[in-house]
Formats: sequence, C-alpha cells, structure tokens
Amino acid sequence: MSTGSGDEERAWAADKRDFVADRRDEVADQRDRVADTRDRTADDREAELDEWERQLDARAAELGGPAEESGASAQRAEAHAGRSQARQNRNEARAKRAIAAADRDESRKRRQADAPPTRLAMVFADIAEQLYDADSFDDVLVQIAEAAVSTIAGCQMASVTLRERSEYRTAASTDLAATAVDQAQYQSHEGPCLDAVDTPMVHAQSFPDERWPTLASRPTESGVQSALSYRLAAASSGTADSGGGSFNSYGVIPHAFNDTAQEIGLILAAHASVGPGW
Repeated sequence: MSTGSGDEERAWAADKRDFVADRRDEVADQRDRVADTRDRTADDREAELDEWERQLDARAAELGGPAEESGASAQRAEAHAGRSQARQNRNEARAKRAIAAADRDESRKRRQADAPPTRLAMVFADIAEQLYDADSFDDVLVQIAEAAVSTIAGCQMASVTLRERSEYRTAASTDLAATAVDQAQYQSHEGPCLDAVDTPMVHAQSFPDERWPTLASRPTESGVQSALSYRLAAASSGTADSGGGSFNSYGVIPHAFNDTAQEIGLILAAHASVGPGW
C-alpha cells in the first residue's frame, strides 16, 4: 500500500501504533481479570481459615485446654494477622489495577475519538479475506509477502521461505534483491529466514550480525541492511512435503524496524499462519 504524502505516512504509522496499543490493552485487561479472580479465591480461602480458627479458639476456651493450647492460639492469631496483611496487599494491588484499567479505557476512548475507525484493523481483515480467497497455495504466499511490504513500517521488500525436507527455497518474493538475500542465507546455511522457521520472530538490526558469521555482510551486497523474519506454521497434510516456513521483511537501512513494526509483523504472521495450505 502506497501511503503517498508524508502526512499520510504519519497518519498510517499512527493507525498502526493505535492498533498495537489496543491489542496491548486487551491483554492487560485479561491479565487483570485473571488476577482479580485469583485474589477473590485467595480471600475466600483465607476467610474460611479465619472462621475455622475462630471456632477452634472458641472450642478451646470452652474446654479450658492446657497451656500449649494458648500457644497454638497465639500462632493462629499470628497467621490470621499475616493473612489480613496479605488481603490488604491484594486490595491495594486491585485498586492499582482498577486505576490502570481506567487509564487504559480512557486512552482507548481518546484513540477512537482521534482516529475512527481503526484503519489497520480493516487492512488486516482484508488480508485475512484475501488469504482465504486465494486461488492456490502459491497465491497465498505471494499475498503474505505483499502484505508484509504494505503493513510493516520499514519493510521495503519481502519474501517467503519454505523448508521442504532438508532443503529451503524462496516460494514468493516481492523483489529480486529479497530473493538474492534468501539465497545467500541458504548457501551460508544460516541467517534470520532460516532461524525463523523454528522461532516466532528473528530480528537482525543490521548486517553483519555475530549470530551468523558465515553470512556476514552478504545481504548488504543486495541492498538489505536489516531483516525481520517470522515463523509460518508447519504445513498441513495437504502440503506434507513442507516442514514449515518463514516470511521475511527486509529493510534498506540499519535498524529499520521499530517495536511497533515488530508487533505488526507478529499480527500478520498470526493471520498468515491460518491461511489455506498450512
């Protein structure tokens, strides 16, 4: 997708940041709900313990138990005090989570007010539709590579690597230079596109990178200065010869991919991995 003017590029980047921020907030909200449930369970359990110990103390008082009972009662009182402090700590943590959740909700409202609707969400919905409507497996791979260029900031070219038995091949590419960089990695038997077949994300901020001494600076000979590769799921029985793959985003400057670009790539990888043929 060509964004045209600088203003449009900035608007597009802002949309992507907002999209990622929304996903982060959703994860944080879910984490807080789990924590609240866990705290309520702990409160209920400790309330039961408090009641049980109260009954024990009352029964001991009725029976006029020996001196050691008094010591046991003191231990229970100490345990009760500890639980009370733990409950207070949980209540304080809950209050902090509630404040953070309110702040996130306010931030979401501001983002929605500033940029309705979320353009990036619409783009990913369109990508998902294209992947499912693709005429062939090869067409899916081309769509993945083109989607990387259109959605990941800093990505100037992209490719898809497939592992078939013990061999690797470039199944789709948006640029001859991307194919050349892939080939350099296959020949060197190392590089981000190979590592990403078994790793969710591999980020090369610049070349050479000490992780791949044999590959060294060969990508720069094709104009590639940085790379961001993502794992694609292993193939289904319909493509049984494949051992999975990766899609590779290449930048023409060092440090081309910021944190937002990396997260956008992860979202794209999730969409691409459920496309037909995997």
